[in-house]
Amino acid sequence: MRKIALLCLLSSFIIAQEYNSSFTGTLIDSSKNGYGSLGIYVNPLSYSEDENLWLAVYRQWQGANASSGYIGSAQISHDDLLDGEAWFTEQKLNECYPGGTLCDGDLPTASTESTGRYPSAAFAGSDRPIALWNEYTDPTYGGGNYGGYPVYSSDTDIDAEFSDWVTPFSVNNGCASLPCDPADLWNGNVIINNGAPSPKFTGIYAGWGSSPAGKHYSVTSSFYANGYFLMNDPVEVADDLLTVGAAAGATFWLGENYCTTPVHSINDDGVGYFVQTGYHNDSLLTESPQTTGQCVVVKKTTDYGENWTNDEGFMNTGYTFLTDQAKQRLSDSLFTLWEEEGNEYVYHYGDTIQFADDTLANGDQINNYVTPGMWFAGYNFGMVTDNNGGLHILLHNLVFICEDAYGGCDDADGDGEADSTFLWFGENSGSGIYHLYSPDPTEGVDNWVATLVHDLSFEYTADWYNGEIFASHDGVDDWYYTMWSIVPRITVSSEEGSEVMWYALSAVSDYEYDVDLGTGIDSAEVVTDLDVYVAKSIDNGMTWTEPEQITETLGPQGARTPEIHVHLSNESTDDFVGVYYNIPDYAYGSTTGDLQWADYKQWVYAGVYSNDLGSDATVSLDDKVSTPTKFSLGKNYPNPFNPLTNIDYEISQEAQITLDLYDIRGTHIKNLINEKKSAGSHQFLLDAKQLSSGVYFYTMIADGITRTEKLVLMK
Repeated sequence: MRKIALLCLLSSFIIAQEYNSSFTGTLIDSSKNGYGSLGIYVNPLSYSEDENLWLAVYRQWQGANASSGYIGSAQISHDDLLDGEAWFTEQKLNECYPGGTLCDGDLPTASTESTGRYPSAAFAGSDRPIALWNEYTDPTYGGGNYGGYPVYSSDTDIDAEFSDWVTPFSVNNGCASLPCDPADLWNGNVIINNGAPSPKFTGIYAGWGSSPAGKHYSVTSSFYANGYFLMNDPVEVADDLLTVGAAAGATFWLGENYCTTPVHSINDDGVGYFVQTGYHNDSLLTESPQTTGQCVVVKKTTDYGENWTNDEGFMNTGYTFLTDQAKQRLSDSLFTLWEEEGNEYVYHYGDTIQFADDTLANGDQINNYVTPGMWFAGYNFGMVTDNNGGLHILLHNLVFICEDAYGGCDDADGDGEADSTFLWFGENSGSGIYHLYSPDPTEGVDNWVATLVHDLSFEYTADWYNGEIFASHDGVDDWYYTMWSIVPRITVSSEEGSEVMWYALSAVSDYEYDVDLGTGIDSAEVVTDLDVYVAKSIDNGMTWTEPEQITETLGPQGARTPEIHVHLSNESTDDFVGVYYNIPDYAYGSTTGDLQWADYKQWVYAGVYSNDLGSDATVSLDDKVSTPTKFSLGKNYPNPFNPLTNIDYEISQEAQITLDLYDIRGTHIKNLINEKKSAGSHQFLLDAKQLSSGVYFYTMIADGITRTEKLVLMK
């Protein structure tokens, strides 16, 4: 049975204080596709507090027939952005390669045009905007199989309205003679750290398709002046084929491409970490601290990335694990806390979980229970190092259950977990984005704590396949790919001594029922819109505000548009954070075949989310915010019902409310509510004695936001 650890950890309750929040987002430019801001490595938006200036760097639209690899930049003052003014854009930063002798039309690429990829934005000191990206050259130039060639440029004019970007510089000293060595440096995760005596460059790059394969390299700077970094030679910091132990072929990872390129973050004191997730070779590694599934491993630096932990940690690999023991303790403690607190926002884990067709041979119902330990890291995650040198990681995590029959909930092998587990996608099940924090994971002790930031049970169970808004068309049951496409972001306030943190995610904001008339009652919740959600913590991530939907952009003729590829600025304050995102323009596909989000032309947006929840606010698990922070429509209860059922809903401010009832074919039955309601919680009692048995839907609209739920009348 489920073992309960009574260690009290903080869960994802709302901070018990009201606050004012706002978001001002504006269109920057357009991009030929969405690959530039896709994934976990890039940082396309930066803020300079000294200059009160915002910088965005992105792949730029230059016409339907032009290359998709032109790098553009945009700048705007903070005040102008809040006033909704236009960004000042700069075209084609990468028309020429370093040295200026090779330029657009004569470049060593397949098209001879610029082929920039994966751009990031930063500031060196207060007076130099920096753009960083990769060029996709041919192998004779960049080396390896593909020609990855990392570069950067700086703007000599700090005025947002007037830019003067210099000819790019090379990052890789090994490109002084061609082809580059090491070859194919790609997918750079780059930081410009302004806490050092002078601005410090730290980048970690994948050796993409190079020989030898699967290596990852760090590049740091030794000197900076006037927008120019003197680079150190690349140093290998990770290897997909790292050999450990005495056993022949005993590699740390299962093989090449079984792990991510390291993602790193370093604070102003030079302390930082890099994080990798992937599948390690637990069958060959002795005394592995994790025995199944994807793992999370960490290395640490104390000198701005010059050196990373090496001859220490697990089997002297330099890696520290998020261990099975830690994951079991964390999940068990969270489940216990949710049960004890009766959390109305998360499923009450004191209840058993039952399924209609899950019975013993004699017909007795089988109970299922949530079981700890089986964390599913995925390949998309967020991470940041805080001002005190602590590590914060955001992960997708799925809740597992065990079947209390035939020994399924037993632990016969003594590994601390149930012997037979299943994924559970129940409503508000607690699957979603988890925040993990350790003050120093390399200390050799289990000092992790965890919180649930954003429940994504709906995202994992929704139908992404049959709607126009999709993450992938790889199948109806595509929750796994959805996790890959919805990337959590986290950043910390740069103010001294602050414990403010920010979180963002692109998540489902609307859906509709797709009814299969052939079966009569079957239906699917088809995703129809995604928007950006942001949350704030004022206590170093121990508690978070409820994620707030901040975007609602309508396309032509009022069509719903998904806000995707969200990023947070790499600098923020206690009161605001920058938010970057894309919107696909479905009129222009950049490739052929089964197009995904990133395959379309993108509208590039950025803005400022402000939230005045201050550091003097008190946090309590017992008190809830009296006024809900968004419009929510609850499931009716009881369900099925005969003939009375309750419908609960909440609104954050006074609003005109309509509630309508439809039958399974979508025919409007009657209007139930059409009036202005005050902020707070409300309940409507539906009397269906005049209706026939069957499946119905009720739809509520509040301030233009629509929610729909299903009910079943059984007489």
